[in-house]
Amino acid sequence: MFSFHSHFLKVDIIAVKNYKDFFLIGVGGFLYIFNKKTSKFLNKVNVLEDQKIYGIIINKIGNKILLYGGKFIKLFNINATLTYFDEISRTTASDWILDAKWINTDKEIATISMHNRLQIWNANLAIVTELECEEKCILYSAHICYEAINELIILSGTVFNEVLIWRPTKWKDKICTVLKKLQKHNGVIFSVHYNESSGYICSSSDDRSAILWKVNSKSLCLELKQKQIEINPVCQVFGHLSRVFRCQVLNNCFITGGEDSVLNIWSFGGQIIRKIETHQGGPIWGLDCNEESNTIITAGSDCGVTIFPIYSEFVDQKISLPSGGVPKAVGILASSSLVVMCENGVLYRVKQNQTCFVEALKDLQRYSLLVMSDCKKLVALAGFQGQIYIFKEEDVKLKLISSFQTRCKSRIFSLHWLNCRTLIICQDEGKMTINPIATFILPHSKERWSTTAAFLKNDKLVVGDRKGNIHLFQFGKVDAIQTIKKAHSHLGVANIEFDRETIKSLGRNGIIKTFILRNDILYLLSSEKLPFTWLAGFIDSLLLAFSGNNFVVWSYKSKRLIFEQLCGGGHRSWDFFKNDNVCTFCYIKEKMVNITSFNLSNLLPVDIIEGYHVKRNKCHGNH
Repeated sequence: MFSFHSHFLKVDIIAVKNYKDFFLIGVGGFLYIFNKKTSKFLNKVNVLEDQKIYGIIINKIGNKILLYGGKFIKLFNINATLTYFDEISRTTASDWILDAKWINTDKEIATISMHNRLQIWNANLAIVTELECEEKCILYSAHICYEAINELIILSGTVFNEVLIWRPTKWKDKICTVLKKLQKHNGVIFSVHYNESSGYICSSSDDRSAILWKVNSKSLCLELKQKQIEINPVCQVFGHLSRVFRCQVLNNCFITGGEDSVLNIWSFGGQIIRKIETHQGGPIWGLDCNEESNTIITAGSDCGVTIFPIYSEFVDQKISLPSGGVPKAVGILASSSLVVMCENGVLYRVKQNQTCFVEALKDLQRYSLLVMSDCKKLVALAGFQGQIYIFKEEDVKLKLISSFQTRCKSRIFSLHWLNCRTLIICQDEGKMTINPIATFILPHSKERWSTTAAFLKNDKLVVGDRKGNIHLFQFGKVDAIQTIKKAHSHLGVANIEFDRETIKSLGRNGIIKTFILRNDILYLLSSEKLPFTWLAGFIDSLLLAFSGNNFVVWSYKSKRLIFEQLCGGGHRSWDFFKNDNVCTFCYIKEKMVNITSFNLSNLLPVDIIEGYHVKRNKCHGNH
């Protein structure tokens, strides 16, 4: 009889900690320990037994760890390698704990609870002091600032849309005065955080927004001593489709995590730096960041834990062409240099900001198409009167290797590389030719030209057209042997790819359809709607697409957004090239060539605990 054993429980994860060389994760009552560099699982310790871990707090020396969940608190001695856990003490508080912190040079512990109550505990978890805020209200979040006992400041996120700021040094009869109220939200405050170095407070709410507040003196401790306390909103950001459960302020940016599974990185000016899809549509419950190691760790309702880099280097360039040339079409060559066709018919090659003249093609001034081969070494240009020019990159130069004109001398509506040796062109009345191999005729339609084409085995050709139809052709026959009408609505077929046995068609309606060829007939295997308006193609397991005016690179395997760039939409000339892990995206906007380069390995997330597929989002009450 077989026996199976798993290291990992599958429960919603709330507590994650980015600590030195380790990731600490609270899974139910167990503490999981992973190596930060390798993401490998190291150890599992049962610390809270039947309670769920909500907080992991390690003292500055690194020899004690505090864990809490609900009302339960437990304290352990630990060693530097986190292989030793020795229980010191445990207790049950009178109220649900929202935040905890080591204070007074690790001699004591401060906790703030759901009813706006502060408790100071000694090293044996006996209560030393207990104080209450004058505002006796339910909290959904809280944050303890500073470590010195005489500097403690409490940020309380209430159900009444406010952040209350109070300190335990200002009290009478153990009731503390509210020194400042931050009021701008229209919903429950789910998370609040203060960064002492940057001097900013961030709050996130039920109203789907996060607000960044600037402390005028930068130091919150100093500001609260002023007669007129100045803590003002810098920006209110709306980057989520639902409630914003987590936020954290760093030295150079702030981060929000939402019920919509999206993690957003924002500049202090409120501009979105990066948008990350995390837990398969499920809420983000846990969030912790470490700028020193450049890592974000998140946990979600899919029972998974994922790490991401905080900062990723993006190199942006804008290129102006000589003599005021206006770029019309752009492509990327195998050497990572660009080929640019201008409206005046001049072709340029651009490498490392150096623009080299290639050829002046006067007959392509009025109209021209530019198409790159898959090998990125060949460039095909086509014109209004059937002209075709083919250039090849050789010895860091772009050379004209072939030019000809079709017999009918009519406009070339589209052309496609079927491989790095074969072109198919489409002209008037849907006439498609592969010179001198074959001729095909597209069935009649309003806009009768091809948008994509791919070779199949057994001398077959699949073609997608401008009106969203897919056609199957047999070599030796002019007319299509099968037509699938409106496979991708009237918006058109963007790309067709053949992979071993299956054919994938990508539409400008955001749908991927998968077909199989049997007995000379295409059969539909699946149809999948993706969250994008225009699908463009695949590079390995990466999907290239457009979402409105944004170009996106999306992991088709993990269903996650990897890269997003505002470019104006898919109707403009653009190209994308991946060379090992270095990716380059170029596009034409505002009469300039724009280039963005990045290293893919610095963007890809790592799942250290893989999540289940989530169902409908669920709410976890106060957390």
